Order: sequence, then structure tokens, then C-alpha cells
Amino acid sequence: MTVKRVAGGRVSNWMHDRLQAGTRVKGIGPSGDFVHSSADRLLLLSAGSGITPVMSMLREMVDRAQPVDAVFLHACRSPRDIVFRAELMALIPRLKGMRLHILPESVDGERGWPGLSGRISRDYLALVVPDLAQRHVLCCGPEPFMAAVEAMTRDMGLPPARFLRESFGGVEKVDLPAATAPGAEGLFQVQFLKQGKTIEIGADQTVLSCARKASVRIPSSCANGVCGTCKSKLVKGSVDMNHAGGIRQREIDAGFFLPCCSRPRSDLVIER
Repeated sequence: MTVKRVAGGRVSNWMHDRLQAGTRVKGIGPSGDFVHSSADRLLLLSAGSGITPVMSMLREMVDRAQPVDAVFLHACRSPRDIVFRAELMALIPRLKGMRLHILPESVDGERGWPGLSGRISRDYLALVVPDLAQRHVLCCGPEPFMAAVEAMTRDMGLPPARFLRESFGGVEKVDLPAATAPGAEGLFQVQFLKQGKTIEIGADQTVLSCARKASVRIPSSCANGVCGTCKSKLVKGSVDMNHAGGIRQREIDAGFFLPCCSRPRSDLVIER
């Protein structure tokens, strides 16, 4: 887990000031679809603390001790801002077939920097990854970085289906109008099969927010439709879901939905 201290941030500052070696914290395991196949030709792109999930992948590749066909490109403000720098430099030589490129915006204070500096661009990508359009791209970093990189790779011929992004900052919440008019009293009945509970939810409320108020247990994390932690099976009924990549179309086709970003359009029966 990597937490960057943010000016004025309540959680990040509390963690940096209070947590220390030996402190026990409660959490949930990793989730989501930001994963790769060992057969993929990869381009790993990260910026800032977005390097965190990529480092997990590198450690796993080292553990497997198999050759890879991968390029790792990390963008940062300066060389001294490279997260995991020492570990990264120790891992890369152990990965046969891995090419590393680090692109700092500035190299002030770093004598003899061996590479280029500046901001990522289409020309830079074409230079260091000439076969980009034939690779699977996994990208993690600030939203503006990921949006810019996704546009560049698309312009370079990469099929959208081969671009995966991992968002760690959430997305802006937008209050949407109800997709359909609710019943006579403005409420829908939502039944949770495994917990044996039924609650009432308004057409303008998310399933997760009301479930929490009613003490219905649904694992969750981002509450923005990004991570997929709350993914649940919808047995009956329909919802208006406004997700941000936390669920795949084939999962939706199979009847799954994200309660955190879904509002009821009818009475619901959920396998929870």
C-alpha cells in the first residue's frame, strides 16, 4: 500500500503522522481487472505513485523467473521523486526481456542522468516503443496523465480493448436524475437473498448507500464505480448504472452490477 501525503488531506496526513512499524490496520484484498497474462507483450506505463501496482507485477514476474516481452515506462517530476527507486533498480536486471525507461520532467540536482527528460509525448512513445500498437498497455497514474496517454496510444493505432487503466483517485461524482419514475410512494423494494433482508430505496439513491444505512453488508472500497469491489449478482429487476470501468461488459451481460453507482429502476432481488 502506497500513500502519498497530500496537503490538507485528512486521511493521508493522519496515516503519515500516526502509523508506524507494528501498527495493525484492517483492509480487504486486491480486486479489479488491472491484471495481465504472462503471454502478453506488455507496455507498462505509470506516473508518480501510480507505479505501485506495476511494482506488484514486476515482483510477480521475478518470482516466476520466466522471460518476458515488456517495456516499462515511468514518468516522474525528477529522479529523486522515483518511488521504489532502489528496489526497481534491483529488480530490472533480474527480468530477462524487460526494458526500463524513466522520464523525469526535470533532472535538476541529478548529475549524469543517462536518459531523456521532459513530458511524455507521442513522439517519445514512438521512439522508445516502436511496436506499441502490437502490445497490451497497462497504465496507472493521475487521471490527466492516463487520459493523455490513452489518446496518444489510440492515435498510434492501439486497439482500445488493449488499453487498461487503474484509477486510484476516484472520479467526480455526478448527481443524475432518476432513469424512470418510481412507484406511488417514490420507493422500490430491494431484497438481499443471502442476508434475508428487504429495504426500501428511492429512485435517486444508490443501492450501496441505502444498504449501508440498513446495515446490509456489501464489500466496498471506492464507492465510485472504479474498483469493482462491490460487484454483485442481480437476480431480478433493473438498475441505472453509471460506472467508471469497475465492471466488464461480459459481467454486465451475465447479470452483475455495481451497487455503489447503481440506482433502481424497479424492485430488485440481489444475491447478497
